[in-house]
Amino acid sequence: MKINSINLNMLKGTTMDKSVLSVKDLSKEMSISLPTAYALAKSTGFPHIQIGRRLLIPRNEFNKWLSKNCK
Repeated sequence: MKINSINLNMLKGTTMDKSVLSVKDLSKEMSISLPTAYALAKSTGFPHIQIGRRLLIPRNEFNKWLSKNCK
């Protein structure tokens, strides 16, 4: 019996729903430069979690922030 398997190469480049975004993910998702994404992540009122030197953005809080700040 042959078991079907997923080719992981097919998943490269696709976004899977993550509960947190890295700043690099944020940059790609918003189509902004990496330095701009870091500046945004460090700005007052922007939702982020800092673990050591790493900044992570909770996706649900980011979506709330985005909705709140859209004009």
